[in-house]
Amino acid sequence: MNHIIKYSLVLLALTWVSCDDQIYPTLEDKDPILVIDAFIDNKSSEQQITISKTQPYFDETRIVGVDDAIVQVSYGSPATTVTFTHTEDGVYTYPAGFGQVGDDFVLTVSGEGETFTATSRMNRVPVIDSVTFTYDTFSGFGEEEEFYLGEFWSTDPVGEGDTYWIKAYKNTEFLSQPSEINLAYDAAFGSGNGDGTPFIQPIRQAVNSFGDDDAEFESPYADGDSLYVEIYSISNEAFEYLQILISNTNIPGGFGALFAGPLSNTYGNIQNTDESSTEEALGFFSVSAVEANGKKLDVSQVPKEE
Repeated sequence: MNHIIKYSLVLLALTWVSCDDQIYPTLEDKDPILVIDAFIDNKSSEQQITISKTQPYFDETRIVGVDDAIVQVSYGSPATTVTFTHTEDGVYTYPAGFGQVGDDFVLTVSGEGETFTATSRMNRVPVIDSVTFTYDTFSGFGEEEEFYLGEFWSTDPVGEGDTYWIKAYKNTEFLSQPSEINLAYDAAFGSGNGDGTPFIQPIRQAVNSFGDDDAEFESPYADGDSLYVEIYSISNEAFEYLQILISNTNIPGGFGALFAGPLSNTYGNIQNTDESSTEEALGFFSVSAVEANGKKLDVSQVPKEE
């Protein structure tokens, strides 16, 4: 029995040693594919559409943008067409948002003898009634720690099938990690559970960032911090696209990464107008209506249970 145990320990040790070996795989080169990142909204701020091309997975050079495309968006009835202007590195801009809820939008991108198009509708979005903070304590490491959680309050309108992207900003900094992408189908995570109700608590409280270090707990918000929340209406297709992006990018590190699924290109709603062409495009075109609200934390105004 002792020999079996020793042999098993040796195999286990060799397994861990082998995990430290670096490998340099040779991947087959693929022709670059056009990537169109076109998420626009009705806010008064500058609108951006970014156009670039794919590059090899292990290529760490800066992504090069496409700077000679013609980028236009048409909306409404009768249709109004606006042209986006190239600024730098494949970024095309328009001074402010346009259109209204219910309008249909058409994106057209032309260049290098190809024309790509996509459609989207600006859907309704609920108002954010308020943003609040709550006090609690945590004693998982022997010492009791105080913390403050942010939360937004909003109600999904009656009628199934509304989908949203909720964005949060701490002290004006966008919480942009893949794990911080907060999506809702009606007022819940999926269809059939949240039509016409207030957003469920996990979604309301997903505006809190706990950092990357799990070993050191810190309160998401401290006295004087601000929380600003936006709700973007998105199509069901955009909801599914973002879910796939989360799956492809929110990959655990360390040992857990061994069991992650393989990475792959994420195809969206961009189509080549020439059905006989072999050229294709990645990315997504989405138009959103936006509602927002925010608050600064004043700990003296947050109730504490005795």
